Formats: sequence, C-alpha cells, structure tokens
Amino acid sequence: MARLTSSPTLDEKSAQALFSADQLAGELNRLGLHFLRSYPSAEQPLIPPAVLLAGLAASSEARLRLALIPLFLWRPDYGHVVRNSATRLLPRDRLTLQCYYTAAVLGQRMYAKRLQTLHIPMVPLHNQYARLLGVPVDGTPAQQLSALARRQAQLTNEPLNWLGTYHHAIQTFLRQLDNEQAWTS
Repeated sequence: MARLTSSPTLDEKSAQALFSADQLAGELNRLGLHFLRSYPSAEQPLIPPAVLLAGLAASSEARLRLALIPLFLWRPDYGHVVRNSATRLLPRDRLTLQCYYTAAVLGQRMYAKRLQTLHIPMVPLHNQYARLLGVPVDGTPAQQLSALARRQAQLTNEPLNWLGTYHHAIQTFLRQLDNEQAWTS
C-alpha cells in the first residue's frame, strides 16, 4: 500500500507516485461518485480521504482536479479533512483545493433543493476559505461564485472561464445523478 512520506508537502510528483490517475478515479467510483469513468481493481488499496483530496488537487489532469467539486457535494463529510489535505500540498495545488472546495460550498447552497431531491446528504460545507481567498461572504451564492471565479483567475494568473468550469462540474454531477436514479427506478 502506498504511504505518505514524512515530507511536509505533497507535490504533483509525490501524489502521482502514491496513486495513479486510474487509482484516484477508481476510488471516486468506489465511493459511488461516477464523475469519471473508471473502475477500481479488486487489489486497489483504499485511499484515505485526506490523501484522496490531496492527490486530486495535485493531479496533472484537469479532470481529476475538477472532480473535487462533485466529491465535496457527494461526500460533504470530506469537508472535515480539507484543511489536513491542504497542508500536504504545494501552494499552487493548495489554491486549487481551496477554490474548488469553495465552489462546492457555494454550489451546495445554490442547488440545495435539487441535491435534497436527489437524496444527497445535506451536511453543510463550512465556507472556510472565502475570506482567505478574498471572496465576499455576502451576496447570493451565485454572486459569490462569480467573485470566486474572478479571484481564481487573479490568483492563478490564468484568465480561464472558471465560472463555467464550476458550473460544468456541478451540472455534470447533477445530470449523472439524475441518470443513475432513472436507471434504478
């Protein structure tokens, strides 16, 4: 089984050495989150929540990093280990984890009724990074999400459509849940 080294940070190379992209995606599927198509192998070790979050945030693959948003929506109980995961990461990866966690916090508020309809646990995610990231804590969740997108563009110096990225992750997750429920009904 892969183990964390004694080093204080988990950089991309270390995360990849711990668990492959397939193993990270397989763990998501084992948890019942089918955001990424992969199937865990029988011999795959369980990945502890803090290590899974760090591995996803440090991944070189955008699809794995993006899976953080639906993971927090699917498993809001993972919010209790996000700080522990963040301490394992290099600054760039820590910022990814903090921004995507905050996007999940705001997405959970924006789609609370729909998530309840889909029988997702409604353990509220604590908005622990908004102030640190410089995102206003007042206003509607949609306004805050827009502010987060602008702030992530500034902090990363990557003028991407972060708002569209957040919405894509949330909408894909919700559609998949709708489809899965339709198949089981």
